[in-house]
Amino acid sequence: MFIVDTDTMFYRVGFTNPPSPESACNQLSAYIETVLNRANAMFPATNKNFVLVYGIDTGTRYRDQFATKIKYKANRDSSRKPSFIQEMKEYVFSNYPCIQVQSHECEADDYVSILAHKYIAKDAPDDYCVVGADKDLNQIPGKHYNFLKDTGYVLPQWQADRFFFEQLLSGDIADNIEGLAGVGPKRAIKYLSVANNPEDWWQIVLDKYNKAYSVLSEDMIAEMLYERGNLLWIQRHEGQTWYPPIPETPSSVGRTLPLPF
Repeated sequence: MFIVDTDTMFYRVGFTNPPSPESACNQLSAYIETVLNRANAMFPATNKNFVLVYGIDTGTRYRDQFATKIKYKANRDSSRKPSFIQEMKEYVFSNYPCIQVQSHECEADDYVSILAHKYIAKDAPDDYCVVGADKDLNQIPGKHYNFLKDTGYVLPQWQADRFFFEQLLSGDIADNIEGLAGVGPKRAIKYLSVANNPEDWWQIVLDKYNKAYSVLSEDMIAEMLYERGNLLWIQRHEGQTWYPPIPETPSSVGRTLPLPF
């Protein structure tokens, strides 16, 4: 199963300013076909089925409930509007196997992760490939195809887990989530590379935050980390929230739920 985070495709097509909805949908269809062909070339042993996952706006966003100090995604340029997004989503819904993700429940990358973890829970980790361009998807173990970079790679579980802690240290500029001052992705990896498990990575994060925010109380630092952690964490099952170091995924998740298509 190729599990495709399709939101990026809508925006990339929409920002080319297609002259009509028909032109946008034709361009999108060609884009989807190209991406799936390239993903299959990278990982030909994967089941040829695919599902397109994308978000629909229901008026509120799932992560807004955690954003008490941070203005989540506030740095996005709201003045630029892609063309024919709704028409393209309706076209995809009518013509492809797809899952519409309601914004108040989760985001598209969350549901991509939820589907991937259903395969993991069924002891079938080789049966899926994550297809997308969002770096947050690197919290998901297994096969990946990045269609913007045209690269395929496989993430082991430890690396997917560690990526979350890297983000806690470095933040996520794209989503307006702060990390520690002066800590970018390379330095975050350097700090965490001295350990090899979530418990020790979490202790490193705590130590760095306590040092950086020494004027704050432990409760204030804990509150800060809870906010940032839940804005960064990609769900592994429906409704999951983050708590340190990494929340458990019940062994029953995915074993009884049917996989799509």
